[in-house]
Amino acid sequence: MIIIANRDNVELMMRPFFFMLRFFFVIVLSVPFLSMAEVKTVEERDPYEKLNRAIFEFNRTMDKYFLKPVAVGYDTIFPGFAQQGISTVFSNVSDVPSGANSLLQGKFKKTGRTLLRIGINVTLGFFGVFDVAKDMGLPQESEDFGQTLGVWGVPEGPYIVVPFFGGYTVRSGAGAIVDIYFDPIFVNNVANRNTLFAVRTIDKRANLLKAENLIMGDPYIFIRNLYLQQMDYELSDGQIEDTFSDDADFDDDDDWLGGEGDWLENDESFEGKEQAIKNDEDWLND
Repeated sequence: MIIIANRDNVELMMRPFFFMLRFFFVIVLSVPFLSMAEVKTVEERDPYEKLNRAIFEFNRTMDKYFLKPVAVGYDTIFPGFAQQGISTVFSNVSDVPSGANSLLQGKFKKTGRTLLRIGINVTLGFFGVFDVAKDMGLPQESEDFGQTLGVWGVPEGPYIVVPFFGGYTVRSGAGAIVDIYFDPIFVNNVANRNTLFAVRTIDKRANLLKAENLIMGDPYIFIRNLYLQQMDYELSDGQIEDTFSDDADFDDDDDWLGGEGDWLENDESFEGKEQAIKNDEDWLND
């Protein structure tokens, strides 16, 4: 049998080699970082803040002059329903690597729900254009290989900002490389693959245009802390540890509430904080 050596065939044959080579170098380069003890404070999780800030500013400049203008044009040209359809397709496609990672983590019920989501959205959702499964009580449950490594006990390593790609921990960054090869849009045809990646990147950036107004204070700290909190939330499957001590001793007469606790309903500052928290949660869900 004669194999025609064109570009696509060569790339297809070499893909496993390049995958293993990249993964090997990621692991080797990550060993010094992964060997660091797990830390709790944000400052300890970001020991290279000075360097990270410099790369962060570089990424913001690239975004300001290149990616954001394209996203604004995309948002202007395409009507809302078209953007929603494109976003939904890419979101539903991500169920494939999520299901694979759920299986690797031993979360078999979640794997089953994700497979059911895929089947419903491919058939009833016109190949993923609509998220019918969500309306049927099967919301998306995202998992990635970075979370899988965390479940396997791999330390997260420090927070680092990668040029063009943004912030990761070493563990989530290594996982992101592996996730590329789980991704259904990683097709053999190079031109089609690059087009799909480009459209998805622009679509994601367009979805964040309105969220920019939510950034408060130092943008670097805001985005870093938001990313780390979201990563912790996803790794724990939403099980947030209660910071109140079980041994805390409160009086039965509720004097600490100021009598009847009416301040909870009347204090405008409390309502403002509650609304701010809700806005942050909506941004994370988007």
